[in-house]
Amino acid sequence: MPPYPKLTGSQVIAIRAAIMVSFLPWTGLLYLLAIVDGAMERARRKVGGGRESSTLYHRSKYFQATLATVTTTVYLWRPGDVDPLLVVVPATLACAALARFQAKYYKKYA
Repeated sequence: MPPYPKLTGSQVIAIRAAIMVSFLPWTGLLYLLAIVDGAMERARRKVGGGRESSTLYHRSKYFQATLATVTTTVYLWRPGDVDPLLVVVPATLACAALARFQAKYYKKYA
């Protein structure tokens, strides 16, 4: 039996959107940690003369936006029951890792 037996499609989407909003503080914390860690790696790279990779920066930026959009769309619009922990948590961790790469491979001399 589905978890929402008598709900309309828009009610299910509203419930799932509320669940996504409830994950925002955790997502924000992970993003903050990832960006701080990536900025620290960038500072180490600037001092140590490490290599700069604009390709990694741009790919992580574009893939991060694509991953967040596709994950949200699939989670909201998929018919049937979906465990949010199996969808939102891996996508959030992947987006945070991509944000870290984005901060890490930002230009050395900006």
